[in-house]
Amino acid sequence: MTGHVDLRGAVCLVTGASSGIGRATALRMARSGSRVVLLGRDRPALDEVAAKISGTVIVADLADPAEVERAAAESLAVAGRVDILI
Repeated sequence: MTGHVDLRGAVCLVTGASSGIGRATALRMARSGSRVVLLGRDRPALDEVAAKISGTVIVADLADPAEVERAAAESLAVAGRVDILI
């Protein structure tokens, strides 16, 4: 075993992707070959990250259960599936 997981082609939904750990994780997942769906509240910051990695942006506040439902449905609509949720 090499300890390396092949993430090429995996669909990764990253919450909090506009800054900090979420942003860094989204960038890393994209470098690993994943298709990244960026989720957060700050549209301009999400757009900046998306431009670097050709990611898909979904703006939502996950503190609101209705927003969680909408974001989940939108993620599946744009990506077809979610393999990894962060």
